[in-house]
Amino acid sequence: MAEYKQDVTNRIMNILKNTHFLMEPAVPELSFRPDFMANMENHLTFFEIASIKAKEDSDWKTLRLIEHLFETKLFFGNKSSFHVLLLNRREWKPYCLELLESFFDRITYGFEVERFRDLYAVPKEVNFRLWNLERDFQRSRPFFDDERFLGKFQYRCINGKELENEVFQKLLRLGLHVRRQHSVRNLKNYYLKRDIDLRFYFDFYVNGKIIEVKSFRALKNITLQDLLVKSRLIRYEKRDGTVERIHPELRGMILLVNGDIMGPNYDKFRYLRMLTSAGWDVYPADINLKKLGELI
Repeated sequence: MAEYKQDVTNRIMNILKNTHFLMEPAVPELSFRPDFMANMENHLTFFEIASIKAKEDSDWKTLRLIEHLFETKLFFGNKSSFHVLLLNRREWKPYCLELLESFFDRITYGFEVERFRDLYAVPKEVNFRLWNLERDFQRSRPFFDDERFLGKFQYRCINGKELENEVFQKLLRLGLHVRRQHSVRNLKNYYLKRDIDLRFYFDFYVNGKIIEVKSFRALKNITLQDLLVKSRLIRYEKRDGTVERIHPELRGMILLVNGDIMGPNYDKFRYLRMLTSAGWDVYPADINLKKLGELI
């Protein structure tokens, strides 16, 4: 598969040779590096060459691509374009392909790129409302860059299940009804021709709030993207074909982290800011009972 991607990469480079473009640009506001970022007739366009690797989960691969799209549209604006070139089409689930075709500005399969017009992508106006609603939500989220708070996130060597049970026992001590493995329908259902009741699962649901527990020595991009897209896609539904905010009963989303969430040296608050703006209230997993009760 690597040689196939290189072939497509070479084709794109040849087509863009008279155009201003960057390969794998590092953009601080994004959790990923697109394969190309190009100025196509004064139109900013992103390209990603995607394939399913052996034993890779196509559902989560699809979700991470959608998260890439969210981040790009939120930072660069609705009128930027995102073109995904998919390899090994047969390895993708049909409903995953349907989702990608609905969300992205353009999808190309295989090696169907020979000239400039094969790469040009027009932004889908039908999705502008979704990007606008999410952008408005981000602006509503408070954020405080407190280095002392950031320093409280330390990794403790503990099994993930043991940590989850620790949190569960604290919740029980608060005398509240706790629902484990709480499922929530997500926006993907409204972008498919048939409703297959797609849901995300969260560790706990307590008093109108979702609680997720994560443990890692250092936060990887894949884990970050999974958390971001899960929070975004449960926030919306379509009513009469129009995207709307939902879940008034969801009073908040708490993320308890056992691990270091310090960002790179040039932006130590990067990960915390991204999680917060996407809807997570982030706290260390060793939070004491009193503070946990205050949050809930």
